[in-house]
Amino acid sequence: VCEHRWQGVAGLVRFRRLLGDLAHGGVTRWRLWSDKLGHAAFGLHNVSFVALNHGYNWETRTGSNNSWSLVGVDAYMPQGTYCNLALASQPVPNSWTGSCFHDDAAMVVVDNNGTITEGKVPATGVLAIHVKYANLHNSTA
Repeated sequence: VCEHRWQGVAGLVRFRRLLGDLAHGGVTRWRLWSDKLGHAAFGLHNVSFVALNHGYNWETRTGSNNSWSLVGVDAYMPQGTYCNLALASQPVPNSWTGSCFHDDAAMVVVDNNGTITEGKVPATGVLAIHVKYANLHNSTA
């Protein structure tokens, strides 16, 4: 079994390496949704954001098997288009290449207020974005 080839492993390893010592500095934003759907999200400073979609649990009868739209969620990230590193299935390049693993579903758009305007977490999935894997847009307003 080659776990390193599973979808998400290469991207999440890259994500952890990008965080470096930041991961030990603590979570700067935490929000836990109480809608019984198993949604949670947090950010580290203004350089990364993670969202988790637990999925449906047959034992507790909570959760959902639907993807989670992040539209309207405050990520507190700089304005830009980000790549969900958790969807990578190949080795991840050292920096943004302009393509998000040739998968439009892996794109996340953040507006100038730090709010997500496009993006979702797959059912029982993870979203992990970082400023080094983004096409950052300067606000003209």
